[in-house]
Amino acid sequence: NMCAQYKGPMGRVQLSSLVSLLACDSNPDVQLYACSAIWCVARTEANRKSLGDLRACKCLLDVMFNTDQKRIQEWCAAALWLLSTHTPNAVEIALQGYAISKMITLMRPDTSWDAKSFVTASRNFSKAQYG
Repeated sequence: NMCAQYKGPMGRVQLSSLVSLLACDSNPDVQLYACSAIWCVARTEANRKSLGDLRACKCLLDVMFNTDQKRIQEWCAAALWLLSTHTPNAVEIALQGYAISKMITLMRPDTSWDAKSFVTASRNFSKAQYG
């Protein structure tokens, strides 16, 4: 599994290319690839910051709310959850209406989220919502 072996920051051009693939709503397979790839690279803290700067959270939220493909929604939620461990990303997500409740609804026991990411994201969401 390439994702399990991947570590380290990616260049802005590569990250920007992944984010731009989310707009390919005519091809769900491309969106699924982009969501899962963003989740993979978001495992690195530097990439979480860069992806936030590239508005990946907004793009993932748009896809999550506008697709009827459950698997794509789940991967969007997983990527958003991991991106939310960077506080500015958590704030952006928290400010988007029902994003948090939608993400929680999409969570299931067989997702790839680890406990540390879950706890950190939960803290960031709490800070963003309640100060």
